[in-house]
Amino acid sequence: MQYNPNFEPRPANAEANNTMPTSSELADYQSSGALDSLTAAGNALILQADGQFTGTTDEILQWGAYKWGFDPNVVRAIAVNESDWEQGAEGDIGNGTSWGILQIKQSDFPATYPMSSESTAFNVDFKLAYQRACVQGDIPYLSERVPLDGHNAYPSADASEQLWGCVGSWYSGGWYDQDAIDYIGQVQAILAQQPWLAPGF
Repeated sequence: MQYNPNFEPRPANAEANNTMPTSSELADYQSSGALDSLTAAGNALILQADGQFTGTTDEILQWGAYKWGFDPNVVRAIAVNESDWEQGAEGDIGNGTSWGILQIKQSDFPATYPMSSESTAFNVDFKLAYQRACVQGDIPYLSERVPLDGHNAYPSADASEQLWGCVGSWYSGGWYDQDAIDYIGQVQAILAQQPWLAPGF
């Protein structure tokens, strides 16, 4: 996708796209945001999320992708599946509300709120930091989950399987369980279609 600074298919995101967490908010997050489910190395990663970027919706998705070492198109596809690129999206799945363009569940990650709702960049930054922690093998409980369909246990030595397993885990909380596999299929179908290139997206 050729860079276009005028590409903004979601103008309603403007306020959140131009909102960065304050130093006070970040100090609170860094003091309380560590997760029992992550290793020390994983927590070191997620506590680096600071949302210190502004731009168009697509610029923020690209910024997060490059910051954390992911293909921007994979991030774009996840954002389509989670919210259709709408930072104002609010989900109610299971027993908790999820917020923003990449749908951060407040009950799972309480220290991220309200930044996860108010700042597109923080929402993207945190989710992809968590995804990077997952890819690096820093979510120990996933190794206790038995995968379906002949997939390797977590962490997988296959880099592609590891990446997509972590994409699916964001949705299901498991490792190649049926919900994760279904979610991965949805994101991969979107990735193949690349709807953000279509007129009227």
